[in-house]
Amino acid sequence: MKGRVTRVIDGDTVVMTVSPAFKIELVDYKFRLDGIDCYELNSTDEHERELARTAKQIVSDLVLNKPVMVKSIKNTHGAEKIDSFGRYLVEIWYQDEDGDWVCLNEMLLKLELARFWSKK
Repeated sequence: MKGRVTRVIDGDTVVMTVSPAFKIELVDYKFRLDGIDCYELNSTDEHERELARTAKQIVSDLVLNKPVMVKSIKNTHGAEKIDSFGRYLVEIWYQDEDGDWVCLNEMLLKLELARFWSKK
């Protein structure tokens, strides 16, 4: 589905307006990037806090107020997965400067600004 990031909370959580169907728009929903865990902005470790700030800034630079594609993660019954904080689990895809689609989740892992995360 198409979306636009309206706020970046941290490296793995954003607020978006999405269009899941023709002429329908869902405004200001929280989404968590599936499969990754970015470092926390309030960590007691200074190095982790710096990584968290860097991840948030990169996510902001790449997707804030820009069009994105959103792939929702489904459970075994075909419904959208939601985490314990009520955030939809998603992959976010953005277009790079060459017009190629890039998965934000994977890019944060490659930059070592996130760790692999799996919620069973």
